[in-house]
Amino acid sequence: MSPKHRQLLGLLLGTAFVFSITVQSPATPNEQSATLGPEAFAKARVFIKRTARPVEKALFDFHFAGGSHDSVIADLAKFQNKDGGFASDLESDTRWNGSSPLGTMRALRILNEVRATAKDIHVQAAVRYLLADFDEKKGLWHALPKEANSAPHAPWWNVSEDTGKCEVESPVFPTAAIADICRHTPSCYRRDSWNASRNRRLISCRARQHKCLCRTLRC
Repeated sequence: MSPKHRQLLGLLLGTAFVFSITVQSPATPNEQSATLGPEAFAKARVFIKRTARPVEKALFDFHFAGGSHDSVIADLAKFQNKDGGFASDLESDTRWNGSSPLGTMRALRILNEVRATAKDIHVQAAVRYLLADFDEKKGLWHALPKEANSAPHAPWWNVSEDTGKCEVESPVFPTAAIADICRHTPSCYRRDSWNASRNRRLISCRARQHKCLCRTLRC
């Protein structure tokens, strides 16, 4: 990876990974019932407790039952591989358990939800993985590697042997989605490390849809 790309990606993902605190404080069951209704909320809770994976159960408890972020991170860590990336099957439409930007993106969103910090070892390992996996020639991350085709998966996650891309992959996804995780991070715009106005041109975000258009990611 060239020094220019490493500097840019380091800003986006390394020094910039004091996660954006855009998630509201965990709701209480009473607050949730005002939106969903007590009976519907109770049914949803039973369904999650009966069918969800441990990480989703822990995340539910974090938001609605006073659960700790440590419990969420402990269950999420079981998906993290030795290379720092997260298993692709964290996204339930694929059963591939190798690392991918897709799985790592999903993990970082969860870490963001529970307000993990830049010092968290799981965050740091994920950042190192993403830096190493970046496709410098094309200036993007691929959602999944071709090896993921060997595991059961939804048709839209099938990786083309010719292009190395899956059906839903684009300049926006997953590259801009990964960048979107740190788009509110103040250190992305530090004047002493990278021109602030240029940073704003690097990522033009559509906040409501949690998507970004990375117009000059390749500089």
